[in-house]
Amino acid sequence: MEPTDQNINTESQPTTQSSIKKLLKNRPLVIGGVVLVLILILVFAIFPFGQTAQQSESPKIVHLQPTTSVQKDQPSQSPEMQKAVNEAKNASEKFDNWEEENWQKYPWIRKLPLATERYYVYFDLDKNEFIGKLYPVAGDTEEKMKTEIINELKTTYGIPADNFSFEWSVNPQ
Repeated sequence: MEPTDQNINTESQPTTQSSIKKLLKNRPLVIGGVVLVLILILVFAIFPFGQTAQQSESPKIVHLQPTTSVQKDQPSQSPEMQKAVNEAKNASEKFDNWEEENWQKYPWIRKLPLATERYYVYFDLDKNEFIGKLYPVAGDTEEKMKTEIINELKTTYGIPADNFSFEWSVNPQ
């Protein structure tokens, strides 16, 4: 008996269905194959054919022409701009000198502020004195706290606290 079109269709369907069933039974192999294909696609996307990692990372040589500090086509500064630049330079120089003087007079200034939950002490450069804010808790006396702070400034930080006045403020908690 010769196969007819109807016989061919019915014979191919069970074959396709059985192939799908076999494929589903070997699920780990299918998943592994899909993952492998995805990895290969990523590798080829990152490193295209004919180009290695060394070639893609090789530096490009660029030849630069030396330039002078003032370019010919650059417009000169206006008098107002030059004045502003000079004022900024002077202000910066003045600040640098002021900061250097403070370092010379008060080499311990960077060790401050002295702060705990009970007090906060800093040095006011304009007033040339220490500012202390006290936050006493039950059992603290102001005089005891002040003595403790001054001793800590002298012994722990090496600050000549006796040479300066203190401005104290008390802020009960």
